[in-house]
Amino acid sequence: MIVETDLVDLSKVTLNNPSSWNQHIKYEIPRQWGAKKIKVPKRNPKTEEERKERAKIYQHNYYLEVTKPKRQSRRNNGK
Repeated sequence: MIVETDLVDLSKVTLNNPSSWNQHIKYEIPRQWGAKKIKVPKRNPKTEEERKERAKIYQHNYYLEVTKPKRQSRRNNGK
């Protein structure tokens, strides 16, 4: 697809040729094949048991990585 802008290419403007004063910049945009045909994977909703299991795993990891080190640091700094 060829697009014409409102800009004038100053490198091609000459004083001898007045018709060059109105020549606008043109450029080509290549076609993008398959850009509109993107396949989106279907989402599988999780069951209630899977959600509970994920919440348990998340809470356990949070305890190990955040809560437990904070408690240990308070315990060590308090003595």
